[in-house]
Amino acid sequence: MKILNTYQEDKYSINYSSSYLKNFFVIKNKNLNQEVNIHYHKNYKFLDVMTYIYIIYHLSNQSSINQIILEILKNYKEHKQKNYITIQYIKKFRYIYCKMNNCYNNLSYYNNHKIDEIAIKYLYIVNQIQEKGLFFLVKYLHCSINQ
Repeated sequence: MKILNTYQEDKYSINYSSSYLKNFFVIKNKNLNQEVNIHYHKNYKFLDVMTYIYIIYHLSNQSSINQIILEILKNYKEHKQKNYITIQYIKKFRYIYCKMNNCYNNLSYYNNHKIDEIAIKYLYIVNQIQEKGLFFLVKYLHCSINQ
């Protein structure tokens, strides 16, 4: 979401009111990628988890983000990263993923390919959240914890 928000900020910031932009920057600065890390089984309070789920759901339902997601997914499927937006998203995702997981020492073509697949899968999940609703997000998070 952080990566998409960066792109959205550049592309759509002129079209929105100042109150929307203020809320957008507040949500962006929460740094969801570091705080919402349920995969590592950190101890979160129930209300905190619900707050993060709501923020993710709310961000996934913004039409501008969905347009970006659909464009990236379509271009990735058809051209395998030939589009500038897709390349930009993959590079930013790879940078954040490696920074959070300390994987700079072990960068290879195989690892980069796997990270690219993870990036596209996350976009697909966000797209499904928009289509299927909040229950899909909760179900996905529950399944990812129990694996």
